[in-house]
Amino acid sequence: MSSWLEFLFLTLFAVFVQGLFALFEMACVSFNKVRLQYYVSIGLKRAIWLTFLLKKPSRLFGTTMIGINLALQVGSESSRRFYEAIHLPPDWAPITQVLIVVMLGELVPMFAARRHPEQLAMALAPLMVLITHLLTPLIWAFDKFSHFLHRLLGKSPETSLYLSREEIKVAFEDREEGENELNAMVSRVFRLKNLTASQVLKPLSDVLMASSQSSIAEVKTQLAERYVPLLPIYHRTRNNIVAIVHLRHLLSKPDATRVLDCSRPPWFITKDSSVLQILDQFRRNNQVMAIVLDPSGQAIGILTLDQILEQILGEEKIAPPEIPQLYIERTLPASMSVADFNKQFQATLEHDPYDTLNDLLLRQLEHSPAKGEIIRIDEFSFTVVEITLRGIKTVSVHTAEGG
Repeated sequence: MSSWLEFLFLTLFAVFVQGLFALFEMACVSFNKVRLQYYVSIGLKRAIWLTFLLKKPSRLFGTTMIGINLALQVGSESSRRFYEAIHLPPDWAPITQVLIVVMLGELVPMFAARRHPEQLAMALAPLMVLITHLLTPLIWAFDKFSHFLHRLLGKSPETSLYLSREEIKVAFEDREEGENELNAMVSRVFRLKNLTASQVLKPLSDVLMASSQSSIAEVKTQLAERYVPLLPIYHRTRNNIVAIVHLRHLLSKPDATRVLDCSRPPWFITKDSSVLQILDQFRRNNQVMAIVLDPSGQAIGILTLDQILEQILGEEKIAPPEIPQLYIERTLPASMSVADFNKQFQATLEHDPYDTLNDLLLRQLEHSPAKGEIIRIDEFSFTVVEITLRGIKTVSVHTAEGG
């Protein structure tokens, strides 16, 4: 080969090959490991190949190291031959070669791999696995030599690329106390893998159901006492569920219509079904309720999407509704009995029999009242409006929070 074009092509091709190996290495390192394990769990072949390379780092890094160094040597020699072919000193070749290699063989591929790690790693996985198999003897030799050096230097053996399920749980449990809610949610997600439908179902005894012979009017009567958005329909016995009806489908139907005529077939699952599988099927089937069957095919309960979400997010805590506080602003005669005041304003002011507001307020003051004086008792604020020689004649009352 003496043509300068051929040497130029070899130089650039070597840089391209070097960049390809550098790109793949960076893409694999940057690949989201959680997503990779998900792809493996659904049987994606390219993800399985990538896992094969990543499980033993010597496969990935041994392959890329051999590829990069081989391309570097070929590129360097081709560059020198190119300079000779165009009658320039070959010692000048490193000047341009270093720039080309750094830019096109290292920086550009690495930036691209960091930006699109998943797509690039998946695309190159088949080629790299093939090269790994071809280079197996060399990689094995490098691996053994590396282990020998580790033992010689007293280094610990290589650690696993992935954290185990228990290690991840411990990592979350060791986080700061302020993140307890997140930690609890993560723990529930990990427990979800071991749950089956029988552990989270709602038993039929707690489920509102309708007979297949029921009319819409009868269903409305049931719903007046207890509302549910979905209603299982049984035939003869409650463990023989034959349909499910969405209540919104009943709105435009006459009351005399059989509820079975507005229903749709139920979706059945076995009690041993994994909750994670059921969650995926909810998404695929666009369903929100499943009927759980025992081994004999009899219904034993229902499982809804909300029940599974409660296992992840925790049961929703509904705060009791705040009772609106009564606000009072009235002017009353001080001769009004405290008993009548309590009855009229739902108050619980302590008093002696036959006490009036005047008696109660004077005991609180323990001195002669003055016009405009304010006396607070419990949640009420009493303001003296009029006074006489015998005490208070008129009083203004309002709730203390309102004042």
